[in-house]
Amino acid sequence: MSQNEDKRYRTYELPIAMLLLAALLVGALMTTNATYAQDERNVVAVELVEYEIRMPTTLPTGPTTFEVTNNGSVDHNFRIEGQGIIDGFANDFPPGQTQILELDLAPGEYEVYSPISDFADQGMRLTLTVNEGGTTTTGAGSTAITGTTTTGTLTTTGTTTGTTSGAITDTTGVDNTGAVTDTTAVPAPAADVAPTTPVTATTTMTATGSPTPTTDLFDPTMMMMVNLPDLPLISDMGMMTGTDMMTGTGMMTGTGMMTGTDMMTGGMMLPTAILDLMPEVTAGEPTAEMQEVLDQLAAFEAPPIEQLSTENARKAPTPGDAVVAVLAERGETAAPEAVGDIAHQLIPGPAGNQILLRILTPEGDGPFPVIVYYHGDGWVIAGPDAYEASARALTNAANAVVVMVAYRQSPESRFPAAVEDSYAAYLWVTENAESINGNVDQIAVVGESAGGNLATVVSLLARENGDPLPVHQVLVYPVAQLASADNPSALTYADAAPLNRAMLGWFKERYLPDPSAAMNGLVSPLLVEDLSGLPPATVILAEIDPLLSEGIAYASRLEEAGVDVVWEEYAGVTHEFFGMGAVLPEAQDAVALAAERLQESFGTGDTTDADNGTISGSDTLTDTGAITDTTELTGTSDLTDTETLTGTDAVTTTGQ
Repeated sequence: MSQNEDKRYRTYELPIAMLLLAALLVGALMTTNATYAQDERNVVAVELVEYEIRMPTTLPTGPTTFEVTNNGSVDHNFRIEGQGIIDGFANDFPPGQTQILELDLAPGEYEVYSPISDFADQGMRLTLTVNEGGTTTTGAGSTAITGTTTTGTLTTTGTTTGTTSGAITDTTGVDNTGAVTDTTAVPAPAADVAPTTPVTATTTMTATGSPTPTTDLFDPTMMMMVNLPDLPLISDMGMMTGTDMMTGTGMMTGTGMMTGTDMMTGGMMLPTAILDLMPEVTAGEPTAEMQEVLDQLAAFEAPPIEQLSTENARKAPTPGDAVVAVLAERGETAAPEAVGDIAHQLIPGPAGNQILLRILTPEGDGPFPVIVYYHGDGWVIAGPDAYEASARALTNAANAVVVMVAYRQSPESRFPAAVEDSYAAYLWVTENAESINGNVDQIAVVGESAGGNLATVVSLLARENGDPLPVHQVLVYPVAQLASADNPSALTYADAAPLNRAMLGWFKERYLPDPSAAMNGLVSPLLVEDLSGLPPATVILAEIDPLLSEGIAYASRLEEAGVDVVWEEYAGVTHEFFGMGAVLPEAQDAVALAAERLQESFGTGDTTDADNGTISGSDTLTDTGAITDTTELTGTSDLTDTETLTGTDAVTTTGQ
């Protein structure tokens, strides 16, 4: 190479080096800008568990990433509505998964909703407030702290990384910190420490923002303890019959799972004394209105429940959906019956869980009697949404606060979880009735189907444990036993809709931890030896129902035990009819009967003077004024002193 050529190449070395340096600087600047842009996005950790959303309730405006983790035991979803935004996930996601939702939040209030599966409002709603210019200290799950309100001092020991930020990345065992990203008080690593070398540091930090409400946090000291005593059963239970234990082949498959769709539809032979209480059943015909509902249910063309997985069964159309379809076909409104108010409350459960209560209050000032209500669907499928029509009707008809209990469901939480939650909720109401505008001396229990089972079991537990008894129990086509499906109505209506004999086995398989649990009195109250000392009962039955026979038998056993019981079989209707008052006159009649009996026990029945001077339903009257003749006065046998009674002064004679 010549000297001139060598000089020419040396001339280009400096520009090339400068170009390389400039490229590096531009890349670094772009990285810095990208990091800055990423840091500008607010990241919010959300944790979903049963009946609970754990997240901040106040956020700043701007681009926001919700990192939503399902830490429950069943599928969840997550939705946000407000300020023109309606967004969420297209599908439920299973336990252990995290989903990302990115939104640009404007100032205002948003409704955050997390249903358990997309079939029912079994999740939790909370209101999210977004403020202009708020500051965020990001937390994880229920410990997230966000916003601008000073809430306290947090102390944590953790590990810092980086050259200047000292970010805390380990907060094990620290309450209400989560992933703390503001490390102002953390000293930077020493100059001779590499950026990736962890440095242990301790910081005391004043957090800003509104913590998740305490009702969303579990406090072990608030756990509601319940006692589940053994209940002696009738002594002459039969032995297993040859094929009663399992349907189909009764064999185990290669994977160890039961074959067929129903684990057991037979089981133990019921005692002769029980079978003698079950009359023969002749198949009935649905009324025209009931047939409309059944036709609409069939039109959905859903696979039979007993052929579905639990997850898919929870998404299947319900009898309530069929009622809505009937109303739409008639051109009538499907709007729910109005009540005074609906609220939700979380209470401590007996197993470190929390129980969601839906509280329906009638119009008026109160305090009102209280009905603790247990929904049906085999302890497995539905929740408060599917049975809210029943609760609304009872709220108005009985003029009472109705507390719907979202107990733990199977198979995620098998027996006795639902019993524990049901009893814990009842005890909570007996101790906190005033807080929900209720009267502590006027508390009853009502349940439908599996909820009818829970209502009668709650009454048994109150008697056994010496806790306050419900003043009344309304049992609507209750599951009275799971020991056997070989009884007259279960055989006659083996293929009925919406409940059939195979479904009974499907529910039983998911509810019980093992087949022998069917012989527990808290599963099969019909088999409990002693039913005396229980509250007055109203038993409402449907003619076209596999559970008809055991409902009749249970009502008969209560009567034999000296319990004040009234039972009514409604002809031409099926299981689940009670909440169909919008289309079935029989449902309206059944609700009216339940309300009348409840009000008698509440002491809030009609005490006005009739044309013939007869007053009924006034056993608990304390204000009767100048009643001077009670020759034919009914329901007042306990009135021993009327001198100081006021309130019905115009009633001067009841004997004419």
